[in-house]
Amino acid sequence: MAIQVRHFEAADAQALAGLMVEMAKSYGATIKPELVVAEDVVRQAQQVDVILAHDDVRLLGFATFTSLYPVAGLLRFTYVQQIYVGQSARRLGVAQDLMAGIARAAKAAGSTRIEWSTSKENMA
Repeated sequence: MAIQVRHFEAADAQALAGLMVEMAKSYGATIKPELVVAEDVVRQAQQVDVILAHDDVRLLGFATFTSLYPVAGLLRFTYVQQIYVGQSARRLGVAQDLMAGIARAAKAAGSTRIEWSTSKENMA
């Protein structure tokens, strides 16, 4: 399976919304019924970077991140908010491909480092 990583486009909204709902459920969160997730994805993607991992058939995972410039004199860095790989695509190297995509975007943005944290429960 060839995995490709690219930036989110509005045409990806429905597929990404489905994966985001899967992620929310895996964390035990609920999505308000009145929220149209696909529309919200398009709106939010204007504020944060979103990259997608996919094969020839389906969306496999996504990452959200942004490059920040904290204060004068300090160097720009990229903060990773979320990396999620769909249940059916785990252990295929998708997360590594997403991290490489974030690194490329961070370097292009002039970032000198990437920050990312995860919970102790997410050891895998």
